[in-house]
Amino acid sequence: MCKKEFFPHTKSGDTMITNYKIDKNNTLYLYFDYSFEFGKLGVSSKKGIFEEIKKFIQNKKIAFYGSTILLVIGGITFASIHLKNLILPDTSFSLTKNIIEKVTLLESEENEVQAPVLDLEVKPDETTQQKPIEVPDKIQNIANQNKPSNPSLDTSKEEVTDPKEDIKQETVQDEKPEKIFQNPVTIKRSNGDIIILELEEYLIGVVASEMPASFHIEALKAQAIAARTYTLRRIAENKTLTDTTSTQVYKDLNQLKKEWGNNFSTYYEKVKKAVEATKGMYLSYNGYYIDAVYHSTSNGFTTDAKEVWGNDIPYLQSVESPWDINTTFYEKTKKVSTEEWNKIFGITYDENTTIEILEKDKSGRILSVQIGNQIFSGKQFQSLLKLQSTDFEIKVENNTFIITTHGWGHGVGMSQFGAHGMAKEGYTFDQILKYYYKGVQISS
Repeated sequence: MCKKEFFPHTKSGDTMITNYKIDKNNTLYLYFDYSFEFGKLGVSSKKGIFEEIKKFIQNKKIAFYGSTILLVIGGITFASIHLKNLILPDTSFSLTKNIIEKVTLLESEENEVQAPVLDLEVKPDETTQQKPIEVPDKIQNIANQNKPSNPSLDTSKEEVTDPKEDIKQETVQDEKPEKIFQNPVTIKRSNGDIIILELEEYLIGVVASEMPASFHIEALKAQAIAARTYTLRRIAENKTLTDTTSTQVYKDLNQLKKEWGNNFSTYYEKVKKAVEATKGMYLSYNGYYIDAVYHSTSNGFTTDAKEVWGNDIPYLQSVESPWDINTTFYEKTKKVSTEEWNKIFGITYDENTTIEILEKDKSGRILSVQIGNQIFSGKQFQSLLKLQSTDFEIKVENNTFIITTHGWGHGVGMSQFGAHGMAKEGYTFDQILKYYYKGVQISS
């Protein structure tokens, strides 16, 4: 039994199989193009679906050593294959049974799909010499990180979904990755699964997750190019992609359907259109992929990469972003009791304790703050109190600390709400990108 899953599919040449994944139980899922005809399951020769599966596994060099293959169309498992031997190079399929002439899908009470069974055995072809298969290195596991949840939406200001947290990274270095377009891409999911998708299909799930789908189409196009650039640079640097803010957030169709509800069809087609309209486009500086970082909302200005990560990056410089100021997430207030404050900072606060802002950067974000006789960086203060940004004001009233923040995120690169504001004023995706990333080229 296999629960229903929904994945977008893209054609890959003339093959009937578009994607695959191997789950933690070493079950191989093969995703078929929507145009695949169920009648092809009736073949009895070595050609047809069985040869197609074998060819796909060998061409992709899939390191699969399980015994179960599940065939999926449109998120529905329509058949399972049980192997008696491994599928290795220079082997051929030998049918032990040919029981599928018509596919029937049975729904259980748990809304699972019962897949018809297709028994196969794989034997070495008598006329060929069997060769060993090369096993690729295992993908390194990435520890799951706890991320703060997004705030609830104030729909009185903007009709949008929650903003997505800005991409996090410890340093930004302008290395010189070789220009590549690696297809497909591998993603390590939070549940431990490893999935492999075509780049453009993956980007639909990223753009849908990183920017509200209700945003202007030109802003979504800008987001698609930034996300594609970010992905390609990570691939060039041999870094693992996840589905969290440790790289870029990715959601599959099941997750998007749950999030969007009745708006799913409209939003999905809109995001897909933005990705397809910019297919293959990426941002470069001096011939190399830029580090296309972005954030939800600025405080009216973006900030230099140097102020956040210590590296002076020529295309990640502060620019004015006035479109953010009247948006939903520009200003937020958090209240902290004196008891909680003392616990967080390890300081016993009283009426004689001073709180002083020591230094700000040119965008107005706090670089350092002194509490009593202790000094904290703006980033430390933000992290300890789980604030939206490092642009904050502090007041004390009735033994309660009132902290007001402006903006959401690290403030480097493209502001997503700024991009939306620019698009509403008539700016196109290329104008938006070249405004927030200085001196870059849009390449393809």
